[in-house]
Amino acid sequence: MAGRSASGAGLFRNLDETEWETPIRDTGWRVRDMVAHLGAGCRGTRIPRAVGLLGTDSTLESINNMHVDARRQWPVKRVVREFERRSGRLLRSPRLFWTLLKSWPTAFGTAGMHPWLLARSVLPFEWHTHLRHDIAPALGSPIPPTDSHRMHHVLEWMMIKLSGTTTTLDRTDDPVLLHLDGPGGYAWLLVPRGEVRVDTYMGTVPRGRPYAAGVTGQSIDFPAWATGRENWRNHDLTITGDHDYAARFLDAISVI
Repeated sequence: MAGRSASGAGLFRNLDETEWETPIRDTGWRVRDMVAHLGAGCRGTRIPRAVGLLGTDSTLESINNMHVDARRQWPVKRVVREFERRSGRLLRSPRLFWTLLKSWPTAFGTAGMHPWLLARSVLPFEWHTHLRHDIAPALGSPIPPTDSHRMHHVLEWMMIKLSGTTTTLDRTDDPVLLHLDGPGGYAWLLVPRGEVRVDTYMGTVPRGRPYAAGVTGQSIDFPAWATGRENWRNHDLTITGDHDYAARFLDAISVI
């Protein structure tokens, strides 16, 4: 991979046979399977197909495996072509920007009901995370750069997913202020609600609402450790306030 560009489709077009067969850590998939997953995801955004898939988060793993299994015998060129063509069409499609659909309540699996507008953030999260934190590390490739626009959508979807996760914390209603610096970064107040959910509030801390701990890190690192791909302790996070509580809170985060 030395000297190669690691930027999206450009990376895929330059891989050799051995690299396509490289296993992706902890997934049971190869690089070619991960790209097949991304291409299948583009097909799954078509209305009304998207509504059915977004509403079946409880079987999402089986759906993903089913789509990958259906493409295991495809030639690599066909796998790449599907992703390139369908992702390109999707980005040019007016469906994601239809005024009529922007506020349409849609079931996003365990993340609950949210406006269809958020569908614009699902695939950027998928593409960003799998390319930078699955495919590139498997190939020993440098992580491709990102930008504020892309990271805004990535973080938006991650916070929505975080709000739909359960926790194992023994303290509730004790907020943690998470501040992410860098592209698309902002501040979020995260309030655990026992084993039910984590409420997320974007922006500054409400007047009179103290927080138990503060965590500051880099936005570009968040997808790696918040999805469990890497340990947050291996990243340069600054913790203020109750360090022990912050550590247990960070251990409980799992955005998938």
